[in-house]
Amino acid sequence: QVRFEVTITTHQGDLGFNLKEKAYLLDDQNKKYQPIDWDGGAGGHHLSGTLVFPVLNEDAHKLTLIIEGAAGIEKRVFAWDLR
Repeated sequence: QVRFEVTITTHQGDLGFNLKEKAYLLDDQNKKYQPIDWDGGAGGHHLSGTLVFPVLNEDAHKLTLIIEGAAGIEKRVFAWDLR
């Protein structure tokens, strides 16, 4: 499994969403991975927890975490080289 420790803080609005429904991973083989778990809850001004994804394709060299439509922000993109 692939795990991300995620912390989100806002001083405006409410974090009333389930991150499991807003996030996904893409690898450089164009494979999309949906989260299998999020233990950080929903709501309030602070979220913190672990976002868990299934095992990656062993041929993947790059990984992109995308969070769409969370807290009024269209899209956040985080990318890593794996090798």
